[in-house]
Amino acid sequence: TKHKETVAVKVIRRVQRYVEDALVEVGIMDDLLRNRGASRHCVRLFKHFHYRDHLCIVTELLGRSLYHAMKDMPRRRGDGLRE
Repeated sequence: TKHKETVAVKVIRRVQRYVEDALVEVGIMDDLLRNRGASRHCVRLFKHFHYRDHLCIVTELLGRSLYHAMKDMPRRRGDGLRE
């Protein structure tokens, strides 16, 4: 963002169904942002854009990514997770 804060970027593959669903998500987050009472309980949407036909959604960063959290968890046999 303009203030050099760390943000989260969600990249949606260029599959039409995924992009359509993500645009609905963007619309909902935009509506919540306009309703200030609801926006304090939801992730803030900063912007969205297309890059090489992929949809990118930029939001505030709330914490560590799921990838990093799972990477730090002890592995159990048969959990179906790959490294």
